[in-house]
Amino acid sequence: MRIALIVPYFGKFPNNFQQVLNSCKYNDDLIDWFFYTDDRTNYNYPSNCKVFYCDFKDVKERIQKLYPFRISLTRPYKLCDYRPAYGQIFENDIKGYDFWGYCDIDCIFGKLSNFFNDDILKYDKVCRLGHLCLYKNNKDVNIRYMLPIDNVYRYKEVFQTEDNCIFDERNKNNDISIDTIWEKYGFSHIYYDNVIANVHYKSSKFLLIYQDDNNNYTRERQKNMLFFWFKGNLYLLYIDNNKLIKREYAYIHFMRRNMKTIGYNDYGLKIVPNKLIAIDKIPSTVNEFKKERKLYFTFQFFTSRYKNFKIKLKNYIKKKRG
Repeated sequence: MRIALIVPYFGKFPNNFQQVLNSCKYNDDLIDWFFYTDDRTNYNYPSNCKVFYCDFKDVKERIQKLYPFRISLTRPYKLCDYRPAYGQIFENDIKGYDFWGYCDIDCIFGKLSNFFNDDILKYDKVCRLGHLCLYKNNKDVNIRYMLPIDNVYRYKEVFQTEDNCIFDERNKNNDISIDTIWEKYGFSHIYYDNVIANVHYKSSKFLLIYQDDNNNYTRERQKNMLFFWFKGNLYLLYIDNNKLIKREYAYIHFMRRNMKTIGYNDYGLKIVPNKLIAIDKIPSTVNEFKKERKLYFTFQFFTSRYKNFKIKLKNYIKKKRG
């Protein structure tokens, strides 16, 4: 079984991108990453990370050739709406792979083969969130995003507007998305959200959020919890009744957090709400954990809200000006 994760990214990679690549390296038993980018920084790419240097316009031209109508794609971020079509767009590059998918790079990946095993990969679609989603690689599955709902071909609407439509996952407006199509036609899928450490950005401390089938969110916060990534495995550690609890996750998604990097190695990280800190080992006892645990405060929430306000204000002024 082999999986190809497709990541077009244009502009400068984040400052912790090497740590992301290090976490990819430990998944060479299952996954290859395909990066399409114009960032030619000399990163240490693992053997399972394939880099295709190109310009944004090259990818746009590749996509345009697939459709008889004029697509709208002037900004790299808009590529998120094209993700459900990646199996078709990058068809020639991913031949021979059993699954293809897409993911974000504001993640640290654990040992994904511990979660994406044969019991899970029997489904045509695995996971549903934009930061990582898998599809079985065959022609039938790869064109399902084009199917209509109530005679509405949503992909045509999405591909012809510059608005961000969140077509790659369920959205708050309940507009037709790839998940809507999948559910409407009854295609085999598993959401599998409980293996993902999705960290909410509206919190200065770690707050995990989970999405249910009705698009409602639940939250989980364990007192003084920390994440540790060590030799490919990602763990959440916290103390409960004076016992050290350790839970393994497939990956952690930072969701709009600016994660600074302190120190460097390619095998161990302590992950606090605003930093990735190089470590040589992870705690195995309550006392060791308490020594590692410190109170961290970050202005991440306020910074994010301020950025969102500026973006909304800019868009509002743009619309007013016509």
